[in-house]
This record gives sequence, structure tokens and C-alpha cells, in this order.
Amino acid sequence: MEQSFATRGVERVPLPFIDPHPLDPFKPYAEDKLAELAGSIADVGLLEPVCLRKSAGGRYEILAGKNRVAASRLIGETEIDALVYGADDETALLIITESNLKHRDRLLPSERGFAYKIQTEIFKKSGKRDDTAEESDWGRLGPKTRTGDKVAEHNRISATEVKRYIRLTFLTPELLELVDSGVISVSAGVDLSYISEQSQKTVYEFFYLDHIGSVDTAKSELIKKSYQKDNKSITPDNLEKMFLEKRDYADRNIITISRKKIAKLASELPDNETLELMFYEFLAEKFGAKGKFTIKHVKTTKI
Repeated sequence: MEQSFATRGVERVPLPFIDPHPLDPFKPYAEDKLAELAGSIADVGLLEPVCLRKSAGGRYEILAGKNRVAASRLIGETEIDALVYGADDETALLIITESNLKHRDRLLPSERGFAYKIQTEIFKKSGKRDDTAEESDWGRLGPKTRTGDKVAEHNRISATEVKRYIRLTFLTPELLELVDSGVISVSAGVDLSYISEQSQKTVYEFFYLDHIGSVDTAKSELIKKSYQKDNKSITPDNLEKMFLEKRDYADRNIITISRKKIAKLASELPDNETLELMFYEFLAEKFGAKGKFTIKHVKTTKI
């Protein structure tokens, strides 16, 4: 990696010539927080210059301070104080990740995951790793490696935490958004990261599009174990059996079933057996209910 250094002191750089770095993994401030920052800059000025590096065509890429750049634009500024660094691609990414990891007061799990992943890949390329480690070990939970330890030490957290957050980068965007919003815990997200992309989509549709509920750690562990055991695939039928058909209710004559399952079972009935009573008898036989019973379906947005 090339050593980074400011080519000169603080410069005034035109805002129209400044672009975000295309690989910056950190999300910009929300509208209200950006407005608060803009008000502060308008009142007391920019307290710290942004960090840039030169790019093609006389333009600049942001290494640190994209929210300060956006806030300055919001209040009508045309230039901004900046330190312009000479940095190669890897050094630029290290500056981006380090500045955000150390200076932001709140980081989303996905931001940590992508930042640690970038740092791991950079340290690995620079040779700071155990040469006996397999390529597939990087970014996975498993034995410690020199690179994993280096990233952990650099960020003052455990190597296990680094690897857990990196696992989140293997989630589909829909599930990762649910982790970021707190609907799914980091631990449950880590479990789901081990199933295939298609299986993750199935889980998302089953629980969140069909409104079956949320995935807690107990469910995520069960889903992961089922995926590893049953031909590495999660299907709607798998999830029906795990979370709907096998619930242990005090009243054994209450059947909980999704609308999709009802539609599927109804399609199996002969045309001359469409009466509601016959359908209920069919369900009773299918699920082994005895005597009087009720059907308790789960609300869904799809059938």
C-alpha cells in the first residue's frame, strides 16, 4: 500500500468537483440529521476539513466527510476546506473505513460488516495473514488468523466479533435491512447468512411478506440446522412443517395453517368435494384432528 499524505495544507476545493467514493460502505445521514449538521456548519463553520484524493478529470473523491460535503451544499456553499491525500485504492479504502468506524457515534451492523470485510481483504492482499490459511476461511466464522486478528486489533474488538459482522454481508439486501432496522438480531442474521441466497429469499417471503412473524435466534438456529441437514435447501414446505404444522398447542384440536397451505390443500380436493364441511373433514384427516376443531389461519398478503 502506498503511504498516504496530504499533498499540501488545507485547500479550498470547489464542491461541484467532489464525488463520493464508489466503494464507500457507509450510508449517508438521514435527512433530519443532515439538516442538523448543516445548521451547525452555518452557525459556527466547518470545524474539521474533509479528506479527499484526486481522481480522473480534475475531480476529487471523498475519503472522509461526505456528510459535511452534503451539508455544505445544503446551505449553499460553493467550496469546502479539504486535505487532499496521495493514496492508492487500498489506502483510500482504509482511510474511509477507519474514519467512519472511529468517529461515527452510531453504526449499522451492515456498515460494520462491509467495513471489516474491506479491511480484511486489504490486509490479506498486503500479506498480513497466515500463509497456511485457506482462502475460504476469510470472512467466515472459524479459527483465528493473522488477518482476522489484525483487523480486530486495529478496531479494538474481538476477532470473533469481526467475523460475525462480516457474515452479515452474505445476507440478501432484504434480510440485511431487517438486521439494520433491529427486526432481526445480529445473531439471527449470522445464522441466516449460512443458507443459500434462494433459501434466504424463501425465509423472507414466508415470514415477512406473508406476515407469519419474525425470525428470532431460536428460529434462525432451526432454519440453519434444517438447511445443513436437508440437502442444503429451505422451501416453503420446510418452513410450514417447522413453524406451523408442528406447534404444540394446549388445545390439540386447533390447527394453525397459512392461507397458502389452505389453497394448496383445497386444490387437491376432487371437484365434487368442494363443500366447506368436506374441506374441513379433509383437513382433519390431513392433520389428525379428532372431534370438533377450529381452523386458525395466519393472515397473509399473498395467496
